[in-house]
Amino acid sequence: FQRASQYLSRFASGANLDTFVFRVGHVEGDFQSFLRILIENCGVTDPSWAEIQRFTSFLSSQLRDCDRNDFLKPEVVREDLPGFKAFVVKFMIRMSRDFATPSLDVNRSVQRADANILGQYQLRRRWEHSPHPYMFFNEDRHSVTFIGLKVTRDGRLQDPQTGEILDANLMSERLSQGLYAQGFRLQENYDEWDKGRKIQELCRVMGVDAAFDPDESYELTMDNMKKILAIQMRFRCGIPVVIMGETGCGKTRLIKYMCALQSNLTGARNMILMKVHGGVSQYDILRKVEEAEDLAETNLQNYPEYGIQTVLFFDEANTTDALGLIKEIMCDKRANGRDIRGLGTSLQVIAACNPYRKHTDQMIQRLEKAGLGYRVKADETGDRLGSIPLRELVYRVHALPDSMKALVWDFGQLDPQIEKLYVKQIVSRHVYRHSSLRDSDNLVEVLTDILAAAQAFMRDRDDECSFVSLRDVERAMLVTVWFYNLKGLLGPLLQKKHNQTVEEENGPQALDALTSSVVLGLAICYHARLKNPEEFRSTVSRHFRSPCTLPGGPDQIDSEIRHCQDLFLDELELEPQIARNRALSENVFMMLVCIDLRIPLFLVGKPGSSKSLAKDIVKTAMKGHLSHSELLKSLKQVHMVSFQCSHLSKAEG
Repeated sequence: FQRASQYLSRFASGANLDTFVFRVGHVEGDFQSFLRILIENCGVTDPSWAEIQRFTSFLSSQLRDCDRNDFLKPEVVREDLPGFKAFVVKFMIRMSRDFATPSLDVNRSVQRADANILGQYQLRRRWEHSPHPYMFFNEDRHSVTFIGLKVTRDGRLQDPQTGEILDANLMSERLSQGLYAQGFRLQENYDEWDKGRKIQELCRVMGVDAAFDPDESYELTMDNMKKILAIQMRFRCGIPVVIMGETGCGKTRLIKYMCALQSNLTGARNMILMKVHGGVSQYDILRKVEEAEDLAETNLQNYPEYGIQTVLFFDEANTTDALGLIKEIMCDKRANGRDIRGLGTSLQVIAACNPYRKHTDQMIQRLEKAGLGYRVKADETGDRLGSIPLRELVYRVHALPDSMKALVWDFGQLDPQIEKLYVKQIVSRHVYRHSSLRDSDNLVEVLTDILAAAQAFMRDRDDECSFVSLRDVERAMLVTVWFYNLKGLLGPLLQKKHNQTVEEENGPQALDALTSSVVLGLAICYHARLKNPEEFRSTVSRHFRSPCTLPGGPDQIDSEIRHCQDLFLDELELEPQIARNRALSENVFMMLVCIDLRIPLFLVGKPGSSKSLAKDIVKTAMKGHLSHSELLKSLKQVHMVSFQCSHLSKAEG
């Protein structure tokens, strides 16, 4: 790390860095002075060796790229941009601190305090609350890319989002004017970049020859762009990538997009996703590592000119008790004691972790009353994080090894406006695939508003219903289109139900097929999860407008759902002694739809609430083309396999 030491010592003494050329093999100073200057500049109070190493690795890597860049040769900057190299070193120190400072509050004095174990996993710096100005020396060796950087004419560094001055003396006014004269856009509005410009800049930093869009449905925001570059820079510097974020916040999609972009139009498969859970064993992980090693070698042999990196991604890594092996892979670059082939060059590893949060006391009481895994008393269970039973955590997670804690960086959360853009992308994809939907004026905007309102409502709940992600939007559109495709069979049956209601209760007229499909999509994916859904119906009903009109308001949402539930039950052949109660109607409705669409479904209820009965009825009814009604003939034939769970059940069976 002589390069970092020599640059830092000269920068601290105010020496002219424009004329300095680092010579490989030339050693200056002793170990004590070298260590002192690193500690003074790393930005971490009482840093560990690992934090110093990460700071120095990143700084050395960036300075090496700086020295190789033709634009920063002494003969260039001495004449045209005096002081530019000092600015580069100052800015690289800021970037290195950003990469070296851990997101978790790794206070080593309390790490062994069992009562404060959740405090060890609290984020002390959140991605969305911290500025991330970046400067990259590109692979072409003659250009520089600025991302999220705004420098005023008098040389002050400013946060583009908030306008806050981050550094009042980043560069001299003369240098600032010189950079502007050279064409550097230091006050650019990055949010105005279109997707093509963002991809172009990403490819330039990543060294990808052909700028292309591997996924047109992906919403590439400036925030996502910074996260991709943050991962890429960790790859370059050999810093393990461990990200922490809520489920459904876009981690997997972002990494898939990054890998597809890096494939460089070859179409090579360069990502292996391992969805980790409580049943994953060390053997499963070792087998996946071997698969990744083989794939990395294959890509290296087939595409040697592109330098494609293969990524092994452990999703929800902290949900398995084999976390020690993942730590060995990430930190020690070994798997069960043996070196991993190509790790750090042709093969990279990323781990994503779920957050460490405890349910509220009210939530825990509700779960206990529901009987969800609470057969054993809280003070008797052996599944714990420190002294806290795992079942009291929002995510069932295990303790991270100490060496991984310092590597964690916060992935951040989806901004509501960004989430709405993603919702619109999902809605557009489903609408434009359907020939009779794509011609509906204003449909994408209306559905986007309805689903965004549903997401916001659920997220504001104080119980388990608050856990929503973009997967719920995807499922809601899947169900909506499914019901719309059945309009030829369902429409006349629903009309008959509505006619009976109008005669008996003087209710509103039947909904059109499109609005009915949207309402039933909301029923499956949101409404059924709520204990008291009246407020939900009132909230989403405000966003219905042409071409999805709801003349009866929230009450019509309720009646449409009930009519459809009763309709499905009427289509079944039930024994005369079976009572057609509301619980049975809801259970059968949810099972039929979710089974046909292969949507996972958990029915939660006390004994005697028609769960098993509904399962038996559905099993008998779903016979494909052998079913007795035309509606049921349009559904899949089901072969149901039952497994009686108990407290002794394990992942193996």
